[in-house]
Amino acid sequence: MKRSKAQITLFIILVTILLFVVGIGIYFISNLQKEKIQNTQEKIQESNLELSPINRYVEECLKKASIESAFELGLQQGYNEVPSPYLDTNFSNIAYYSHKGNVLAPTTKIVEKELAKIIEENILIDCTDYSIFEKLGFNIEFNDINATTKIYNNEVIINVDYPLSIKKDNTISSVSKFTYALPIRLGHMLDVSNELVSAVSDEPYALDLTLLLNYDVDISVIHYDNCNDVYIIVDNESKTTYGDDYVFTFGVGLEEQYCKVNDSTEKLLLNISSYYKENNNPVLELIPYLSAITNQEFSYKLNAYDLDNDTLFFLTEGILQNYTYVLSGEIRFKPNESLKGMHLINATVIDINSGSDSQQFYLEIK
Repeated sequence: MKRSKAQITLFIILVTILLFVVGIGIYFISNLQKEKIQNTQEKIQESNLELSPINRYVEECLKKASIESAFELGLQQGYNEVPSPYLDTNFSNIAYYSHKGNVLAPTTKIVEKELAKIIEENILIDCTDYSIFEKLGFNIEFNDINATTKIYNNEVIINVDYPLSIKKDNTISSVSKFTYALPIRLGHMLDVSNELVSAVSDEPYALDLTLLLNYDVDISVIHYDNCNDVYIIVDNESKTTYGDDYVFTFGVGLEEQYCKVNDSTEKLLLNISSYYKENNNPVLELIPYLSAITNQEFSYKLNAYDLDNDTLFFLTEGILQNYTYVLSGEIRFKPNESLKGMHLINATVIDINSGSDSQQFYLEIK
């Protein structure tokens, strides 16, 4: 009987030890899993932090390209390439919406496709240079760009499929879809244009100019020559971040029996064709002599101003290259003993239009 109790006691001890070992094992495995999950989350957060300037740059560039494309469309009468017949001036071709009794105004569907073409071309020109990020160790590749647009009375919806492959070290990410609601009353402008063309068709000999006062947009008619008029529609309710009024134009070619006495003012046409503003380069504020201490946190913020209020990107070369936040200009790092000494650093600020300013400064690490 005693021997049986001893066996039971030994069994209980062994089970207790086994449970203790299993418990320790579960504890360590659980901690390892938590640590692995935490490390993965930190890596994802770090990756997202690194990619955020690129995402922001792409979004800002595509937005800018979309806005400029819409303004370009208005000055090209809703076309990417002005079709024949057109009014040939000394500086541009103006599409006819009415020509010798024939109505030639494009449909909304056509204008949507034409705007998409302009957007794609402008993105290729303005939004495919990633050299500023290549300096930071990124390898960025892009595939075919596809844009679609939808025109409404009070806005234009722009969708861009822009596949980007972003690689750094062993991390591969992608950016693709972009959607932007452009606050331009393009649908309303097209409706006004069609109504004006209809009025010209009804009364080509003497358009009642009081009709122009019935709209909530400003309308001017310029007699380019005896038989050709150019209509200029300006909408001050279609505002973008650039603060410009939206301008839409089209031409009317009259039949010979309705031609008027020449009252041409080509200079005015030239002015309305020049809506693009010259870009002002950003200015990097003076950077003083800086010093840092080894094994201690160092921080400094680069500052710049831009008269156009463009989005700015900050870059530094040398030892600070990987410690500068591209969007904020903040420099933050903890130098080690190997970095002791005097360092000449080049800092650059770049705006979304590729305007830039640079200066050099000294950083002493003690």
